[in-house]
Amino acid sequence: MANELHEARKLARNIRFSGDSKITSAADESDTVKHIRAVFSQKGLLVDDSITPRLSKLFQEVYRQLRIPPSIVTAYVYSSPEPQASCFATDASECVILFTSGLTNLLAEQELQFVIGHELGHFLLAHHGAHQGEESPIELMHQRAMEISVDRVGLVACRNVDVAARSMIKTLSGLNEDQLRFDVRQFMSQIENPDDTGFRIAQSSTHPSMIIRCRALLWFSMSDYFLNGESEYSIDQLAHVDKEIEADLDRYVDGPLRAQMEIIKRNLAFWLSASHVIADGVFDKHEQTIISENFGDEMLNKLVTTLSGMDEDDVESFITAKLNQSHQELVAAFPSDYESVLENITNNISKHFS
Repeated sequence: MANELHEARKLARNIRFSGDSKITSAADESDTVKHIRAVFSQKGLLVDDSITPRLSKLFQEVYRQLRIPPSIVTAYVYSSPEPQASCFATDASECVILFTSGLTNLLAEQELQFVIGHELGHFLLAHHGAHQGEESPIELMHQRAMEISVDRVGLVACRNVDVAARSMIKTLSGLNEDQLRFDVRQFMSQIENPDDTGFRIAQSSTHPSMIIRCRALLWFSMSDYFLNGESEYSIDQLAHVDKEIEADLDRYVDGPLRAQMEIIKRNLAFWLSASHVIADGVFDKHEQTIISENFGDEMLNKLVTTLSGMDEDDVESFITAKLNQSHQELVAAFPSDYESVLENITNNISKHFS
């Protein structure tokens, strides 16, 4: 099965959003999926040619677009007014998709293809199990990036950016086409520069707003890859698209959070530098120049003033305490990436003092 999925996974990985860089092995949710199958075989409806022929045809078309063998996916529809869909992976080569009746009744056929492709994108990119345990700010940023990636897979599945945008608008509002005038430009214009409250709300979510996601899809839809197919795949062009999307994410969601994370890394780098300074008991001109060039004259002057008023034992205790505090802040900000972030900071500081 894994070999059969090679082309499908290659397609998805080629268009993965750069912010979705946390590559992990897919979690084996076999027990969960067994339970889901047991439950939904009783309270849901299996999507197949005999009972749900139109839905089944939609799935088959998505499989064709994404090069997925049909035998790999099992899908159920269950009764709920909420427009929702989800995907679970038993292992690296099989998945189960759940759809609510509210979603299938709300969306037109092509719009459903976008959602099917979106959910299958999570499977193809091995997103399941990538984030487990406490959701830190950095983990939430990764999850929002994942949604940008799988929206692209959904767009490849439905082949129409207007259809994808309609799917988002209808899912967001719960309104059908009889109650909507599809003006994507007006829809995207309703986003405003957020205040502190807006940033906190956006940063606590695993998904970017539908407006940001729609803007991201419009950027991707203008790429040669989407317009002309894989033969026009350009790493440089997609990198440019990703930069535009990253700018949107920074402007409306992640900007203050990224700034705070940089402060945390910079603080640790500063106190690591200070520990190098006190190692030989002499704060010489060369070391002062390093501190000034990397952290500014103000930080240099504060460090000189602080250390000059302490004896040697107090200085060591003070620096150790500051380092411990900075390490704790780094762990809280980067729980899963702590070791790699720390290694990068440590190596960079060591180069300056070697």
